[in-house]
Amino acid sequence: MRPSSVFLLLSTSSVGILAGLWISAYTVSSHARGDFRESFTSPQPTLVETGGTEEEYQLAKQKVDWFISLLRAKGEQSSLSLSAAEVNSLIGYDPRFREWRGHARVGFTAQVEASVSIPLDRFGYVGRYLNGTILFTPQTDAGRIVGGINQIRVGEQVVPEKIVEELEAENFGDLIPAPYAQDIDHIGLAQGVLTVVSKKAKS
Repeated sequence: MRPSSVFLLLSTSSVGILAGLWISAYTVSSHARGDFRESFTSPQPTLVETGGTEEEYQLAKQKVDWFISLLRAKGEQSSLSLSAAEVNSLIGYDPRFREWRGHARVGFTAQVEASVSIPLDRFGYVGRYLNGTILFTPQTDAGRIVGGINQIRVGEQVVPEKIVEELEAENFGDLIPAPYAQDIDHIGLAQGVLTVVSKKAKS
């Protein structure tokens, strides 16, 4: 499945990193929009607990800061590895991403499994929320981390692929602040760990 409109927000700066999601506007028939609204959205949000402790957050933040410092130095190839617990601690404690607190929690298997409660006002569904699970595979795209959606579930229901494919990618955050984004080589998931690898230094 092609990369689509749920964008894996994995945004880093000197203060931390966040994994989260957002949905971009899309164009489908009014009938399909109505079905989506009635079957897959809710009038109330669901509180999504991220878990984690401030101590875990501080340790994760140190790892992110160290990785960014190596990118700035343009030295040897380096990597940043984060568990789902570390990413969730960053969601829960990083003040820059306060808006995501209570709205997203990630789990890592062979893909990212994100429990979300997303307000949809800005996309034409005033007062409605997407409360469910989004499964996707992180990919690199010109220095960004984007999510190639595998499936969206709300309860036991699966959002139709036709709806998912109508979603268009929205860049809600870069992996690394400019001008360092181009120094990311690839990202992968293995054994419950998300790993971001920088490019090899040019000789």
